[in-house]
Amino acid sequence: LRVLRNQLAMTDTPTLRAPMLGAFAFMGQDVLDTAVPPHSILNWANYLTTLLHGDAVSALPYMERFVNEELGVDPPEVYTSKFHNQPVHTSVLEGVRDRLRELEPDAPELDRFDALLSEFAAA
Repeated sequence: LRVLRNQLAMTDTPTLRAPMLGAFAFMGQDVLDTAVPPHSILNWANYLTTLLHGDAVSALPYMERFVNEELGVDPPEVYTSKFHNQPVHTSVLEGVRDRLRELEPDAPELDRFDALLSEFAAA
């Protein structure tokens, strides 16, 4: 995670930042940036952050802002019907958490990651 945090701090390109921010969102970290413009890939990280913090209603506008109807052919409804508020498959996330615990047992993200996985399991 130290490498990921350092790369994120040194990267200002949305295409490179988006997957890193998404990873942090899945670990339960708040990476919300309300200044992200429409059609930016960074809206996906905002969507994940808001959704994974338990607010599906407030997450939806970020997904809609992610969709670029000017360049693409699908309206936001196509994405929302496929992806919005769907169950999270935790097996991969549990593997990531376990590996993180092996590599960085004192990582501050672990507590929130554990709590988020517990929430997913209870849902």
